[in-house]
Amino acid sequence: MGRDPATIVIVDDDTDVRVLIRTRLRRSGHFEVVAEAVDGAEAIALAKEHRPALMLLDISMPGVDGLEALPRVLEASPTTRVVVFSGFEEKGLADKTRELGAVAFIEKSASLASLVEQLEAIASEDAAPAGATAEPPTVAVGYAPRDGEHDADDDDRR
Repeated sequence: MGRDPATIVIVDDDTDVRVLIRTRLRRSGHFEVVAEAVDGAEAIALAKEHRPALMLLDISMPGVDGLEALPRVLEASPTTRVVVFSGFEEKGLADKTRELGAVAFIEKSASLASLVEQLEAIASEDAAPAGATAEPPTVAVGYAPRDGEHDADDDDRR
């Protein structure tokens, strides 16, 4: 593709999760990870500083959580498309994040490849308004093999 990589900020309090996501996004060649944050307060500051095309925002974090940060991120950078990334499957949570301005809700329960594909789809969309569709995309995505399985696609052998 002839497009420049989409800029993205990753926000998650788990260092291992951030490293895995950053590595996979960079390997895709479609994203430039411009910053990372461990909580909502940092997410807001980084949104204002970098004005990224996308922000991958966890819900459950110490201090300012993702739900509290989401509208403030959009105030700081109105053109940033925020994708909520959560391990919670609480009924209505995806709808709540959409009401707050998220363009998608992605669960941390499947493969990193699925996460990257969903983010690529969102990044390639024209900058449609957040309310352009009735329901936010909800995708099950994860970052670790389960029950001792090894995901060869995630292997970074050198």
